Amino acid sequence: MAFRLQVNQANMSDAMQREALECSLLALSTNLDIATYVKQVFEERHGGYWNCIAGLSFRFHLGQVDACYVHFTLHNTSILLFKTG
Repeated sequence: MAFRLQVNQANMSDAMQREALECSLLALSTNLDIATYVKQVFEERHGGYWNCIAGLSFRFHLGQVDACYVHFTLHNTSILLFKTG
């Protein structure tokens, strides 16, 4: 199955962006909850507190410009991953 990908906004390394994409693809292809899976993987691998929101459409505003985050669209799903705390 081919997926369309578009990175909308990001303030994290290219490697971490690829990792977020790979986690999301795995979750999508195995019918896991994307938000829960990506959050757990990033907390295990990178420490700290991560939040992930996944859905068909949503708007957001992150108050800190220097926050570690990525917002991308994978197929028809928008995914926002960001670190807090």
